Amino acid sequence: EASEKKKEKTKKTKKNRKKDGAPGPRRALQGCSLTGDLWSSPSGTTNHGNSDGWCYSELDQDVGCTESPRDCWETCLYYYGDDLVAIDWNDDGTCYCQNDCECMSDVGDDETYLITRDSRVGALPHECGPDEGDGDHDWYEDWMWENGCRPDYC
Repeated sequence: EASEKKKEKTKKTKKNRKKDGAPGPRRALQGCSLTGDLWSSPSGTTNHGNSDGWCYSELDQDVGCTESPRDCWETCLYYYGDDLVAIDWNDDGTCYCQNDCECMSDVGDDETYLITRDSRVGALPHECGPDEGDGDHDWYEDWMWENGCRPDYC
């Protein structure tokens, strides 16, 4: 029960999602090759490019490395099918699947590319506030991320 409450408290911001913690340009994850195709997207979706942020949802599932935002979409579609609403793909190859787009987190971040399903996201929603997927989180969560430990697995 305490573990579940801890999971609920974890805010999914890029700060606590980022794996390397290093500032500046990021390299591809080890063993991950990137295609450089940042702008294509499957039919029925919109590639918003980078800097619009990422769609916050309770799912926020990291499915590992993919070669491009389009490949990220295809991977998430395989796992989540019609429940897939959006993906966010980081320029190091990290791919996240989203089952909703409640608000936008990390708007202005040019390292994250966003693709949304046209039938579920007509226009991008407002930027997340302090109580919606962004904002304050406890110091121990920062410590866990900085020391290579994900809060939901510690």
